[in-house]
Amino acid sequence: MSLIRMEGVGKRYSQGGETLKVLDGISLDIGQGEFVAIVGPSGSGKSTLMNVLGCLDVADEGLYELDGTAVRSMKDSELAVIRNRKIGFVFQSFNLLPRLTAFENVELPLIYRGLGRKKREAAALRALDDVDLLNRKDHRPAQLSGGQQQRVAIARALAGDPPILLADEPTGSLDSATGAELLSLLKRLSEQGKTIVMITHDAAVAQQARRIVTILDGKIVHEAIIER
Repeated sequence: MSLIRMEGVGKRYSQGGETLKVLDGISLDIGQGEFVAIVGPSGSGKSTLMNVLGCLDVADEGLYELDGTAVRSMKDSELAVIRNRKIGFVFQSFNLLPRLTAFENVELPLIYRGLGRKKREAAALRALDDVDLLNRKDHRPAQLSGGQQQRVAIARALAGDPPILLADEPTGSLDSATGAELLSLLKRLSEQGKTIVMITHDAAVAQQARRIVTILDGKIVHEAIIER
């Protein structure tokens, strides 16, 4: 069974009295442990697709099943639970809280989940260890390099042990060497069973995934498996 399954997904927005179809008949299957890059130029619909995949927005038509559950008819509160338990988010801008240490940033979503102190501390430390940052757990974001901040963001996404990691332009704020290190980390996480869906406009970055899905004008126009 696919972890992510879309059939005929469409999304429309109203703008200036006109209705724009931003996603048009998207069908996509992604299995556990896959590392998939969704690539396309600005305005192609890839950001809207990311929002629908991440349950930040809901499709207007078609089927979207996440881990066997149809999400289109869910209430906002139910979608929030899905986001908290099924999906880890990694953004280009890191989105770390500057006054908190790396450990506290990673622990915070687990507090919102209601996890007990011992369990959430253990989970946060384990996630920081997964990204090789235990020795920086007491550092605040300003004391970390860009690559280290992004690894803290990945640890935060991993701490709740979600099956899916959704990364939006994760190397966009990094230099090429640091970006390469980050992509190696994502590949390792995929090999360990995490499903990685990476949104990018950079063809070279997309080549590091196992599969590339190209979107244009709201439609999937090409899919390719990258042979290693």
